[in-house]
This record gives sequence, C-alpha cells and structure tokens, in this order.
Amino acid sequence: MLHDFTYYNPTKIYFGKDAMNSLPSELNNYGKNVLLLYGKNSIKKIGLYDEVVKVLKECGKNVVELAGIKPNPAYSQVLEGAKLVRENNIDLILAVGGGSVIDCAKAISVSAYAKGDPWQRYWIDFEEVDNEIVPVGTILTMTGTASEMNGGSVITNEEVTIKTGRVYGPEVYPKFSILNPEFTYTVPQKQMVSGVFDVMSHLMEQYFSGDDDNTTDYVIEAVMKSLINSSKIAVKNPEDYEARSNIMWCATLGLNTVTGLSKTQDWEVHNIEHQLGAYAPKPKKYVDGEHFKICGHDLRLKVFQGVKNCVESDGVYIKLTAKDVSDLELKQKIMDKWIKEQCVSTISLICEGVYPKFQKYGVIFPKLKFRKMISRWGSCQPKRGSLTFNISLIEAPMSCIEYVVVHEFTHFLQPNHSKKFYTQLTMFMPDWLERKKLLEKSGIGIL
Repeated sequence: MLHDFTYYNPTKIYFGKDAMNSLPSELNNYGKNVLLLYGKNSIKKIGLYDEVVKVLKECGKNVVELAGIKPNPAYSQVLEGAKLVRENNIDLILAVGGGSVIDCAKAISVSAYAKGDPWQRYWIDFEEVDNEIVPVGTILTMTGTASEMNGGSVITNEEVTIKTGRVYGPEVYPKFSILNPEFTYTVPQKQMVSGVFDVMSHLMEQYFSGDDDNTTDYVIEAVMKSLINSSKIAVKNPEDYEARSNIMWCATLGLNTVTGLSKTQDWEVHNIEHQLGAYAPKPKKYVDGEHFKICGHDLRLKVFQGVKNCVESDGVYIKLTAKDVSDLELKQKIMDKWIKEQCVSTISLICEGVYPKFQKYGVIFPKLKFRKMISRWGSCQPKRGSLTFNISLIEAPMSCIEYVVVHEFTHFLQPNHSKKFYTQLTMFMPDWLERKKLLEKSGIGIL
C-alpha cells in the first residue's frame, strides 16, 4: 500500500429483506417536509411507492413528489427539483430508484441553495460547495452505480450536450440507504446485466492502475469473483435471493471508495463514455407529436385513451390507443409490439419476393427471426437455414431494407465477405453499394 489514504464513509446501510423496517426511525431524524424522487412507474407496479408513501404519512411527513427522472438525469430536472426544495422548505430528499435517481437527488441537494449557476460552478469549474446541502436518503431498486454509498453525481446538460460527473465529499453522501435485494427482482434482464457490466467496469478501472502489490487489488479480485458467480445464477433465476443480494453488495463495494484505496486512478474510460452518452438518442416519451420512422417515412404519433391497447397508421400518423395514457411503460410495450409486427410483415414480403432468385441455386426458404441487435442489421446462419433481422431495420428506406435482405440471402451461397460474395451480390442487386451508402447515411442507430 504505497499511497497514503484516509477512509471515511458516512452512509448508514440497512441491508436485507427487513431493511425497510428501519425507514421510520431514519425519517424521525429529519423535519416534516420530504421531496420524494423517483423514475417511471416501476416502483408503483411493485407496490414500493405505496409502501414508502404510507410510511412517510405515518411519520407525519409532508410529501412533495418529483417523478419521471430520466435514465441519464437531466440538468433541467435538477433545477426543477431545486426549485421544489426552496418553495417547500424541504428537509430531506428521499430517492427511490437506481443510480440515476440517486445521482439526481445529490445534484438537487447541492444546487438548491447554490449562488449563481450550479452547473458552471460545481460540474464545470469543480468549485467547493459553499452553500447549504439538503440531506439525501435512498431506497435502492437497481444495482450498478453504488450511488447509494458515494458522492458521485453524473448529470446531462441537454442544452449544451454535455454529460459529466462530479464526485462530492462525504457531506453529500446519502445519510442512509435501504438495500433490499427483493426490490431488484422485477428489473428486466437487460437492465440487470447492464448493471453487472457497470460494476465490472468500476472494478476494472480501479484494478488496472499502478503496479504495486496492493491489498485493495485482492479485495477487487474477490468482489469480481463473487459478481461473476452470482450473475450466472441470477440470469437463470432472477429471484434467487442469495445471488441478487451478492450482486447488490458487490455493486455497492465496487464504488463506495473502499476498492479504490491507495490506488492511482484516472477514470478515462468512464469520462469517454459519459460524453458519448450525451449524444445518445433521447428515450421516447410516447406523447402527441413524437416522430417515428417506418420504411423511411416520418410518421407523427397521436395518443388516445381507450378500452383496448392497439396501434394503427394511415401513412401520416401513428394512432396509439392505450388503456392508461399516463403509463409510459405500457405505451412503450404497445408500440414495440406494433413496430415489430411492421418489421416482420415488411421483411417477410421482401424475402418472398427475392427468394426465387436464390431458389434455383438450391437455397431452401429460410426460417426468419427478428430481434433487437447491437451491431448488425442482419445475420445469416447457413447451417441452420435461418436469417435474423434487426427490428430497427424497419426505420430504413425500403430500398435499404431490400439491400440487407439480398445481402443476407447471398450468404447462403458465400458465407464470408469474399470477392465471390460481392460478385454474386452485384449480380443479384447491381446497385447494392448505393443502397448501402444510403443506409449508412440514414442516421438510424443500431441498438
């Protein structure tokens, strides 16, 4: 341990199935006015919202709510929360959610009574906080960032397209955090796995620094080993309490500063990711006027309340009917289903149209699959006789979709991208290169 350090972490952790039982005693340490911060409707679906509000009311608290915190919390939401703090004389900010909600809570806590522009002072110029800081408490529902036990606050200023983080001192750390692994059971597998990778990246950025024999490295290795083992179990059984509890605590240890003691660190990878994240596509809100591309055509959304969840389009508008228009996750699910249906029907017809060109070469009509893909528009599995297409391809112009279909069919004859492959592709589609360039310029992101 070559580098001197002072370790202090003021956050009190309540961990386990009965952790919520400690909320009333913690609330009694603060005044009557509480700002309740959370994301979308997930905490309401699992009943946690009702449970928290009940405890707050039983403790005699006046509750002010700020809902809809974005996955990449926006500075505009920080300012909105800061205004609520001042207007309601908030004594405690209670963040219920994952790292984004907690990061936003800490940002509000330092910004509410800041003199001047908090963004410029605290996230750009990194000035010391010289104003009143509102206490923060947290109830964790998604693991990954360890924001429940550190001073980190990553915020996106959408006006200037900058996403950056600031690690504040112990005075900004949550005063208490409630960690019940059962609250993470309903997190979608994709989100759970993303959280695991986030934890791994935190551990690696600290581990791969310095070349001394450091006890902290051995601690990191142990946390990594536990995380890998438990993640494999949780993927198969999301409600394995032991696995989910291990993942939750690994995530907290991964960035509560204990795994960085006496370590030289630069966090360059995270800094690169943060700024790239500022340019990431903004998540849809599924409200009137939003734009969706179908076969290259820009369609506008109209949302209606109705007795049946459905979608229809007249070629100009997409008409989304939902039983509850305030339920963002419901609207997203309805739209995702409809978009996939459009993709399946459109690409299936194109496949039927181009198939005769390949049939005379002995190609059997393939099994068609559709899913969201990370880095490809499509893929061919000749031995399995199947083609897989990226659902996002439905956004592209029809000529581009046709190009991807013919490209993948050609792989049944030439599995790799050899000279013979492109010779045959040109035979089937002479203008394939122009179509490919159009697809690349379309601005459609691959998930």
